[in-house]
Amino acid sequence: MLFKCFLFKINLIKLLGVLSILSLIVGCGGNDEKTQQFDDGKTQQFDDGVSLEENVDNYINALINSNSPGIAIGVINQKGLLLSKGYGLANIEKQTSISASTPFYLASVSKQFFSMAIISLENQGYLSFDDNVSQYFSEFPNSWENITIHQLLSHQSGVPDYFGYLAGDDLTDITNEQVLAWAVQKNLDFTPGSKFSYSNTGYIILSMLIERVSQTPIKTFMENNIFGVAGMSNTLLYDETKPDIPGRAIGYSKGGNLLDYNILTTGGGGIFSTVEDLFLWSSAIDNYLIVDQSTFESAITPYRNNYGYGWLISTSNNERLIQHSGGLSGFRTLIVKQQSTGMTVVMLSNGEFNWLSDLSSKILMFLK
Repeated sequence: MLFKCFLFKINLIKLLGVLSILSLIVGCGGNDEKTQQFDDGKTQQFDDGVSLEENVDNYINALINSNSPGIAIGVINQKGLLLSKGYGLANIEKQTSISASTPFYLASVSKQFFSMAIISLENQGYLSFDDNVSQYFSEFPNSWENITIHQLLSHQSGVPDYFGYLAGDDLTDITNEQVLAWAVQKNLDFTPGSKFSYSNTGYIILSMLIERVSQTPIKTFMENNIFGVAGMSNTLLYDETKPDIPGRAIGYSKGGNLLDYNILTTGGGGIFSTVEDLFLWSSAIDNYLIVDQSTFESAITPYRNNYGYGWLISTSNNERLIQHSGGLSGFRTLIVKQQSTGMTVVMLSNGEFNWLSDLSSKILMFLK
């Protein structure tokens, strides 16, 4: 037993290294005695003598309490559902508990949906990854004329990230059009294709590109061609119409103060969904319901910095992982897929937790 635990810890250290980069791949953000439940969780160890659910219960219950913001978590593989559960409160004021059907803001986990929309348009011949985006955007300055769709998808465009440049500004209700109007007045951060630099602005441009190429409002396009195809009836795009989302999780700060989602951009983020719907999304990916297998490979091919199109790609113990995290306001999110086994781990939280990658790595190692 001791030897088995030792091997578990060695493999866990390796996997933690693989997943640690996820902390950098976010939509953008946000310990006193009152908030000890927000500790990082790294001291919480799994016990191979108890079940997955007991281990996850022990881990999470050591970090949060039933009256705090919380987390919905799901684990599934080819054999079926392994875990689907909620902890803590979706809405502190209303004392609404979190479940696997609670809608959360996805933050940058949204990017894979918009990249899939672009891939589907490419698959149908409406555009090419090598197209210069300037042919669709008369607003672009001459210095932007050589940016390609591929470079936007893989964060190699040099387009400045508005979150980074406008940090500290009040971005409440900022829209795609406002971000584009700001961006085209700026110089590129580097020559397109020469470097990797994570850019939410780039994905906002991709969202606008989908509208221009399809001649369809982005919300309608995503509902008909992405969410609807995957059967995701509890997933929606949050836009300038500010749709009501019954029972959704509210975002909170580490101290439990309101820190809710308040911007209106799409592409870099903009999607609300549930653990249950993200299981359907994972199944749609595995069964190639939206695009065929060869086309989807373009999304999970590692380009610079092991980033594909809306996915971070890595290998651990000879298993390919495709994954993405997100963080904005009080929300922290994560999806990890182990393709060969069909294993998918989904975590959606509303309390600025910084231990999602750690917990995910321990789950994957436990189920290995």
